[in-house]
Amino acid sequence: INLSIGGADVSDRPNPNDPLVRLVLEAAQQGIVVVCGAGNSYLDGNPPISPANIASVSDMVLAVAAVGPRRERAIYSSARPYTTVAAPGGNSLETGNLRDGILSTVVRSGYDYYDGTSFAAPHVSGAVALLLSQGVPARDVKKLLQDTAMADGRAVPNDEFGYGIVDVYGALRRVATSALVVSPTRGQVVETLKPVLEFSVTNTAPRLVTITIDGEQVPASEVEANYVVDSTGKVATIRISRRLSPGSHTVRVTARNDVDPNITSTDEVNFQVIPRVLRAGRSMVSFPYFQPQEAEPTRSVPAEQWMGSGFRLYRWLPREGRYAKYSPIFTPRDAEASFEGVTEAVGPEGGSPTPPVGLAYFVDLDSDTPVNTEGQPVPAVPYRIPLRAGWNMIGNPFPYSVPWVTCEVETSTGVRLSLLEAVDRGLLLPHLYRYESGRYTWQTAPAGILHAWEGFWVRAFADCTLVVQPLAASTTRSAAVPAGEGWQVRLSATAGKGATAQAIVGASRAASDRYGREDVPRPPSLAPYVSVHVVNSEWGQQAGKYVQDVRSASSRRHVWQLEVETDQTEQPVTLNWQVLSQLPKDVRITLVDQHTGRRLALRPSGSYTYNPGGVATRSFLLIAEPNMGQNLRITSVRVRPSRGGGFQIDYGLSAEAQVRIQLVDAAGRVRATLSQGTRSAGLHTAVWNGRDQAGVALPAGSYLLQVEAVNSEGEQTRTVTPVVITR
Repeated sequence: INLSIGGADVSDRPNPNDPLVRLVLEAAQQGIVVVCGAGNSYLDGNPPISPANIASVSDMVLAVAAVGPRRERAIYSSARPYTTVAAPGGNSLETGNLRDGILSTVVRSGYDYYDGTSFAAPHVSGAVALLLSQGVPARDVKKLLQDTAMADGRAVPNDEFGYGIVDVYGALRRVATSALVVSPTRGQVVETLKPVLEFSVTNTAPRLVTITIDGEQVPASEVEANYVVDSTGKVATIRISRRLSPGSHTVRVTARNDVDPNITSTDEVNFQVIPRVLRAGRSMVSFPYFQPQEAEPTRSVPAEQWMGSGFRLYRWLPREGRYAKYSPIFTPRDAEASFEGVTEAVGPEGGSPTPPVGLAYFVDLDSDTPVNTEGQPVPAVPYRIPLRAGWNMIGNPFPYSVPWVTCEVETSTGVRLSLLEAVDRGLLLPHLYRYESGRYTWQTAPAGILHAWEGFWVRAFADCTLVVQPLAASTTRSAAVPAGEGWQVRLSATAGKGATAQAIVGASRAASDRYGREDVPRPPSLAPYVSVHVVNSEWGQQAGKYVQDVRSASSRRHVWQLEVETDQTEQPVTLNWQVLSQLPKDVRITLVDQHTGRRLALRPSGSYTYNPGGVATRSFLLIAEPNMGQNLRITSVRVRPSRGGGFQIDYGLSAEAQVRIQLVDAAGRVRATLSQGTRSAGLHTAVWNGRDQAGVALPAGSYLLQVEAVNSEGEQTRTVTPVVITR
């Protein structure tokens, strides 16, 4: 019986002379469970409420308090010592949000939202009905609901929640027969060819459980051998491993009640086995599965067992300052770049080492290659990765992405620090390098994500241990300089065989002209490569080559010493640039090739190509300085015939600019173009041979000579001068 009625009383114990009390007690004596709303009088002095207070003297009567949508005590809900449990009753009275109430039917009016223990009690009445339907004796229902209620960390019992918030599922699990496929979940894509299938059953026995995989029944002896019962004796877990081919699969579990075998429960899940595919070319990867050798369970099977023979592995050894290389078909085969020969003690906290999990490798592949592993993910516990002073290649040990900032660092003396605390103490840099589509990108803590199956560079200044927490990431955050605080320019370099690299320079009010957290050093290169970086040789202990160097926006002039390095010395190298944050109009940026002396304004142009000529390193200056705001003008244009039918063109510039000269016919068609490149302020001369772009002499007639100039701020000007050609 559900009783959503009541009124104030004088005692927590019921009045035996009250007619309603006598009726409730009589029902209880007849084996009927009575559920009462605890009352809505907390704000009216919180008096005892009848008939809810009968719960203090009868195991057949329950008093139900109310909680809001965030599991908080509803502001109105009476709180007395006899409270049994709490259930959803709405709390819009406190929040002011109507939808924080309980949506209920209204006589002749459809639906509306309400608050009250009158709406909490029916939740518990429904739970009681479900338990009774499973054969639970009426006298045991109250204790079962109390024992399984969720305390949410509170000390129970208490006046406000009783023994906690009712947990219908938990209570049913104690008494009902259930069968559940825990893993894989419905529609899940499994990457390993030998997944662990996990099942949970209640109130049954091994002989009463049937499991099928793609219609084939698992032997009863295997079910019994893997049947593990929890401390209550009611819930059992069964884990079975099977090698499955790539494709779709179905698992089914059925459990029969251990008292009445006619009561059954069944669950079925469809899932897919699809091995991870590594793409052709070079990638930086980690392998989040451990597959031990049968004879040596602490050593991994060889990489050949997963990827065949068409691969090459590279791993940086910080103590030796070199790359270890391994391939099944090439020599030398360095064990430190293999799976089974790695000596790094990476592994789950409290467990045995499980390399290659937690390590990163560069992998070169001639074609797309599936990773046919039969391994298992490591346990969902913190994972320890030793870091050496210098550059370290680390991998995400879990098959899901993890926030970089949630990692911890343990010092050589055993002190555990947060990542940002370790950065502040100078143990490592906050930057996380990722290799994407042939080039590095990076993020700076608190931003950054350890993506599943990917490897990363981390720079440490002392030996320590990175502890990766098994916390799944949901979103990423940008590490760019915030809008309005400065500007940035991204420079990228491309050379031969698709080798690419990038660097960022800029200015910010939050930065300084010395080393800061926003400055990012360059990790080691692996052939074939190209690198563009800033050389900071005067930064003391932090001196080196940087792929991001952000200076103070308060300084009026900055000069970055750029270098481009490549082992593709016979291939042309192209520098491209892109403004990431809006450059102020009063800032001019110029690129100077120190080999040729050529100067190029960045704002109107977008790239620069040079030939290394067998030299690995090319030096540049990148200069950011105030724009003096001179108006760009072209003056003193004069065209004079010269020998051989050619012409000499004289012109003057008021400021440095890029110059282009074109000859246009009467129909507006461009017949010849002279690209002058960047010219400084002053007088200049260009020579035209009198021929069109195909090398044919232009016929006699009238033409227009256009001289165009564009400065580093994008300011443009043009002059037009008539030219008469006679033959």
